[in-house]
Amino acid sequence: MVQAGGQVRLRPSPQFRRRRASVAVFAAGAFVGCGLPVLGGAVTRPASVLIEGLAAVVWAVVLVQQALAAFAPVTVLVDPGFLELRGGLRRVRLPWEAVEAMCVLPVRGGPPSYRAPQFRGTLLVRTSQGSPAGLTGRGSPRWSPSWQGILLDLAPLAASVERLDQVFAPWAADRWRGVDRLPDGPGGASVFASGALLSWPGRVLLRIHGFLLLVTTVAALFAIHLFNEFAGQPVLVVLALVVSGTVGFRRALLGLSRACELRVEGRGVVVTVGGLERTVPWSDVASLGVEQRTVSAAAQRFHVVTVLARLNAGASRPAPLPHWPFRADGETVELLPVHSPAHGLLHGLTVFPAQLADALAPYGADLLAGHTRRAESVAGEAVTLRVGPGRGSAHRSLASALRAAPPDRPLRLLIEPGRYREPGPLVLSGTVELAAAGGEGQVVIETPEQSPLECEGDVTLDSLTVQGRGAVAVLATGRLELRRCRIDGPGEHALLAGQGAELIVRDCEITAGRTELVGATGTLERTAFRGASGHALVLRERAKVVVTDCTVTDSRGRGIDVTASTAEIRGCEFRGTGDAAVAAGDHAEVQVLGCRIDEVHATGLAFDRQAHGTVQDTTVSGATTGLYVARGAEPKVRDCLFAHCRDTGVLVEDQGRGRLEKCRIENAGRHGIGVASGGVPVVEDCAVAFGGTGVSVHKARGDFTRLRVHDQAESAVEVQEGSVVELAELRLERCQYGVSGRGTGVTIRLVGAVMADMVASGLLLQNTARATVEHVTVERAGLFGLNCRDDSRLTARDCTVTKAGEAGLLAIGSTSVEIDRLEVTASRDKALWVRNNSQVVLTAVRVHGAGSDGVRFEDNVYGSLTDCEVTGCEGEPVVSNDRVQLEDVRTGATVEDILQPEAGPITELQRMIGLAEAKRQVDVQVDLLRLARWRSDTGLPPPPRAHHLVFSGPPGTGKTTVARLYGQILAALGALKKGHLVEVARGDLVGEYLGHTAQKTRQAFERASGGVLFIDEAYSLARRFGANSDFGQEAIDVLTKLMEDHRDDIVVIAAGYTEEMRAFLDSNPGLRSRFSRILEFDPYEPAELTEIVAREAERHTYRLAPDVTDRLLERFTRRELRGDPANARDARTLLEEMVEHQATRLAGSGTPSREELILLLADDIPDETARL
Repeated sequence: MVQAGGQVRLRPSPQFRRRRASVAVFAAGAFVGCGLPVLGGAVTRPASVLIEGLAAVVWAVVLVQQALAAFAPVTVLVDPGFLELRGGLRRVRLPWEAVEAMCVLPVRGGPPSYRAPQFRGTLLVRTSQGSPAGLTGRGSPRWSPSWQGILLDLAPLAASVERLDQVFAPWAADRWRGVDRLPDGPGGASVFASGALLSWPGRVLLRIHGFLLLVTTVAALFAIHLFNEFAGQPVLVVLALVVSGTVGFRRALLGLSRACELRVEGRGVVVTVGGLERTVPWSDVASLGVEQRTVSAAAQRFHVVTVLARLNAGASRPAPLPHWPFRADGETVELLPVHSPAHGLLHGLTVFPAQLADALAPYGADLLAGHTRRAESVAGEAVTLRVGPGRGSAHRSLASALRAAPPDRPLRLLIEPGRYREPGPLVLSGTVELAAAGGEGQVVIETPEQSPLECEGDVTLDSLTVQGRGAVAVLATGRLELRRCRIDGPGEHALLAGQGAELIVRDCEITAGRTELVGATGTLERTAFRGASGHALVLRERAKVVVTDCTVTDSRGRGIDVTASTAEIRGCEFRGTGDAAVAAGDHAEVQVLGCRIDEVHATGLAFDRQAHGTVQDTTVSGATTGLYVARGAEPKVRDCLFAHCRDTGVLVEDQGRGRLEKCRIENAGRHGIGVASGGVPVVEDCAVAFGGTGVSVHKARGDFTRLRVHDQAESAVEVQEGSVVELAELRLERCQYGVSGRGTGVTIRLVGAVMADMVASGLLLQNTARATVEHVTVERAGLFGLNCRDDSRLTARDCTVTKAGEAGLLAIGSTSVEIDRLEVTASRDKALWVRNNSQVVLTAVRVHGAGSDGVRFEDNVYGSLTDCEVTGCEGEPVVSNDRVQLEDVRTGATVEDILQPEAGPITELQRMIGLAEAKRQVDVQVDLLRLARWRSDTGLPPPPRAHHLVFSGPPGTGKTTVARLYGQILAALGALKKGHLVEVARGDLVGEYLGHTAQKTRQAFERASGGVLFIDEAYSLARRFGANSDFGQEAIDVLTKLMEDHRDDIVVIAAGYTEEMRAFLDSNPGLRSRFSRILEFDPYEPAELTEIVAREAERHTYRLAPDVTDRLLERFTRRELRGDPANARDARTLLEEMVEHQATRLAGSGTPSREELILLLADDIPDETARL
């Protein structure tokens, strides 16, 4: 015995193997000693060649047997998960759940009790898996048809009973019977034992076997002396002849024996000898038992153990069998011997007497009063008839046996192997059992062409093959039980159970036709449905069926079709069905538990027309649609996997409902979850991965909670045309879009979501889609975090967008956006970009870092921006228009700048090139404003102030930019409410008729309220141009009054050429006094213009070659010397022309490198005469 980890291995002792090896070595020498003289020609006489050649063959057989026993011995491996039996070249491994019972039996000819190491015992393992392959014929281990189990010779192991209990009991538990108990019999027998009886020639041969052995030895010696020609050792020849004689004698005894069996069944005690049986009915039996008696034979006394039956008064003893007379002593009948030393222990049942005594103990007394009721089965007092195809059979057809059976008693037909083609209808009524006598698959019954095998009563079919030749192979209208059968129905039905029938199918195979239950009940276990021409299993009209551990393969229609019925489908497998693997409709209730559906041609699971039920722990792979729900159906689906569906993983449409929980949808061809045409599913804790679109909702509704969608080629969640969805706690990753809504009538409510690594946008709204969004984070979107287009509407709160590829928020078209508490960080371009005619209401916005402008409102945008912080932007912090109200907008280079709100625009002003005098004057105004604030903080009145300014100087010197920054600075210091810039010219203020000018001027003033009104080329108001020349003067007069009336609400900046601005200030007596300062903007120096070109190039990811700077400086210097100095606008225009020349230069050189795309050369500077 060897123990390793959790395994225990029983194997022969080294002494046993050495003995076997020694015998093998001796046999090898004997084989050589007998065979070489024959092969070498030393023996010439034919008789000598024959004898010595036969001896060599005998020793060769002995050599092989002993070598196998020595080098591939019997071994038992006990593992926590399985039991493995080995012997020679045979091996069988059984999981413990397949082991039904185990015990030890004696070997025929062995003693009646187990004593190691001398006793030769046999281990019996009863298994639910049937006969394993490769265990037929002699050998160990081997399959025993009578015991329906595996037998293993235990003699080589020499293990004690205690050791066997210690090894097997922990794992087999009550299935281990040891040497004291027997397992229940096969085929429903409560007690079973088998053995063999010697015929009278066998008993004679047993008595004279010693004399025959002596004669054989003398004959061998005489032959050696007679021929006197043996090159080998004569003793080897003699030993070989003795060995072969002994083996031949034992084989002869086995051939002269008749198999016997004892079965205790519901119909009575059945004794079978040589294939013929007698039944002692329970009505005749008073008791059963095992008794020992003493007999004398050959002047010796032996103890014989037999099975006795005490009969009731008046009962007759069983009729004798050809090889067994049923000896009787009064009312006691000897049924079969168990232990017979007088016949060499070769005559009787091969069980230990103690085992049989234990099994028969319940039948020892008062059998008629109590044990009859205990032992009776459904068959009751059955009549057994045998059917066989041979000429000697009493019944050669089933119809013949049925006609011969008593009409008022249960019937059991034992059918011998063969094919039975019944010419007329077969109707089984009453209690009938049809069983194959030779094992599974050996009996084939062909039904008549126009009629089925009709089962009206309580019918059992065991180990039969039924081949239908009509529309229905087997028809059940009563109770039908099929065990280990094959039903082949090439017609419409292989098996049909009618209204009120009960169908039990176990371990069967049903092919070609369909199985249909109409208003019937059924239990189907471990059954295979193969190749049905239509649906494999159909349930309708309130059928009720439990289907367990079955397989359905290659049906042209559905696997299981349930209509207005109830089904529980557990642990089943479906493959290759032409339609749905499981379909439920018309208020059906279906439970699908722990099933697997692979490679079906249509839908995996279909619930339709108010069907409901549960789907749990089920896998659907390779279907067109994994789960289909429609027309009021409402299944509950939990812990399921839908993988590699060619179209949609889960499709809910046509008012379908249902709930999905903790399911996974992977690798769907088009949609992971599709909802259409009025579907209303509830989805919780599910994941959709690797497909086209994660969730698609079209003209439907849906509720999705804790949904994770990732790696989709299109949208993670797509809502279209007339759909309303509720989304909560989503996690969306690596898709084209996170949540997209498009079409009319689309309403989305999204609460709690993280969208990461979208190729395009996190949230996309198109057409007239509406979305209410809360607590949403969009990370690393390729284009836009929130993308609103067309006439869509977005209402959002507490949202965050980080590292957007273009903009955190894009509003384009006529969309409406209302957001409270939005944070946008690290956008590659703009943070917020609002275009066209969009309307926005933005509150509590925080922008931290943008590659371009922080917040940009195009000209036609209207709305409001309130409580906004903008920091770290490469472009302008806020670019607005006069239609967007800005309140409490704070900007700066860093977050710390927000604590000193004016620092941002001041820093931006200081970064501008040139403008030294303008910067100084702005600093003075800022200092005055700070002084006023400090005085107010201490309770002192502020100093007199006026913020209106005149910016004089040539165009293109930064006047508009400085005006915008000035407004932001005043707003940051509290001098203005908004600080926005409204730019106007003469055409925006002067009207076309009397009174129109004042109206337009007041309207411009109202738009600029709280900010800066910038009047470009203000001197044009003072010029006279003919008929309506006084209208400009009217605008000046209105401005003069409004500037005084609203001095604390607005800043007016008038800009223009220096000389012309003097005339403008003199056009109204009070106008000059309204402006506190005149800021002079000097023209840019050539070096400053060169720096402007370099900065603009860097801002657009260009770089100037080293010699370009000198060339630009020379160019700007020459222009200044000509009396026509350039301005900043000219510098930017020059850069644009250089980019155009670069494009022309690179167009003819193939695909340029990144460095070539960035670098601007001196050759890209346009010809000076072309422009300057």
